[in-house]
Amino acid sequence: GGSRMRVVVINGSPKGEKSDVMKLTRAFLEGMDEADYEVIDTMKERVNPCIGCYSCWWKTPGECVQKDGMEQVLKKITGADLVIWSFPLYCYGMPSNLKVYIDRLLPLSTPVQEVDEEGNTYHPSREEHEVKMLMISGCGFPNKEGNYDGAIFAFQKMFYNAPIITCVESPMLSVPE
Repeated sequence: GGSRMRVVVINGSPKGEKSDVMKLTRAFLEGMDEADYEVIDTMKERVNPCIGCYSCWWKTPGECVQKDGMEQVLKKITGADLVIWSFPLYCYGMPSNLKVYIDRLLPLSTPVQEVDEEGNTYHPSREEHEVKMLMISGCGFPNKEGNYDGAIFAFQKMFYNAPIITCVESPMLSVPE
């Protein structure tokens, strides 16, 4: 066969491997038998929040001034065929430990902005990467409507309508019965 698909899973659950959502993500990965994957646990890596200096755009394009775990994470992301952002819904969005990783993706884009047909401004450089993004998220709510709106909106804006898998009542995945 051909080369195996390279998948990076960014586990945004503060519960790490014990996460209900990681049960979903692992089931998804099992269905991708032609893939090699690596899981990055956001609670174990040392990644600092973005400081908003924009040096990665102006002074050292594509490179962050902070020398921490994110340098390796960015290499892994850009070297992947698929990045799965796996997280539980927290306050209608993603947990703060995962949001740090999203904010630190800034070196992968450029300051160039364009306006789409609806008059919305966006960074076209975010579309230039071949890496596919996927969101897998679980929550305790019994319904998706009104609960996932914010998380879905943000993910689709950041990753240009990337596919999304949501699972309501995901804590049930940890109940043996």
